[in-house]
Amino acid sequence: MNHQQLSRSRDFEIVKTLESWRALSTRQIQVMFFPSLFPAQRRMSILAQRKKVSFIRLYDNPSWYFVGKEPKEIERYITLNWIRLWLVKNKKSWQVYQDWVYDIENYAAQVRVFNTWQGTYQELNIEYNPAGKFIDEGESAWSFGSVIKEEKEKIKRLLVAEVKKNGVLSMSEIMEAFTL
Repeated sequence: MNHQQLSRSRDFEIVKTLESWRALSTRQIQVMFFPSLFPAQRRMSILAQRKKVSFIRLYDNPSWYFVGKEPKEIERYITLNWIRLWLVKNKKSWQVYQDWVYDIENYAAQVRVFNTWQGTYQELNIEYNPAGKFIDEGESAWSFGSVIKEEKEKIKRLLVAEVKKNGVLSMSEIMEAFTL
């Protein structure tokens, strides 16, 4: 493949990813597709000029990209997608994440995790709460390892807070995973 074909292929993957993930920041796109921030900014600018993607920029934030109509609560998608990126980066080789469903109103998402080794599925509920409390429990807890039985199916829960507190995974820890 020559350079132009590689660019087209990557552009297609970026648009496809934006359709699936709903919204991504320039930095998130860079983490997924580019070796550094400048080429990501330049390429996204070209895609926006060609009307393949749309973007907004609020105050001093980086640009946020999406396809089609701007998602409501776009900043919540950006936050949840940092957690999604962290999960993808830290997944085991035998794990495949499928069927992401966002619950933007509650800063939450749910995903099916397929274990290719055992051929089984497991549900993972993800919740972001700056205070470090589950939506329905009101108590702080690191929950990635805890298991809740529901209709004979194991459901794991991952809670993410704004700052590290009581062993809860924090957004700063997630962001540190992507520092260059």
